[in-house]
Amino acid sequence: MGRPEKNQRADSLHDSLLLILRDKKPKLRTKILHEWRIYELKAALKREPTVLEMEKQIKWLRELNVKTALNTFFRLSESLKDFVPIYQEQKRIEKARNAAIKMWSKENRKKRKENKKIS
Repeated sequence: MGRPEKNQRADSLHDSLLLILRDKKPKLRTKILHEWRIYELKAALKREPTVLEMEKQIKWLRELNVKTALNTFFRLSESLKDFVPIYQEQKRIEKARNAAIKMWSKENRKKRKENKKIS
């Protein structure tokens, strides 16, 4: 007997994130969702969203029944797919910036000078 097929229908926010962001880790999926909501709220409100507004949005998304709100699910899917490359680029730049700061710190400059003197 063969293996049963996986469920390709999303019933909750967790399932829909799993379908949209398959190759991401679960922790990263929720982090991307939070960053996406902040990004969307900043665009709508033209200011930094408060913690209460963020909680309200996430609660609304969790309570959303994907079966009855397919338009919202497709909008979420398309928006997240557009947002993920932007998010990854921002994180890559931030990581490179932090590495450069560490590389060019005073301690590392001293170590490089000492290594030059030795060799």
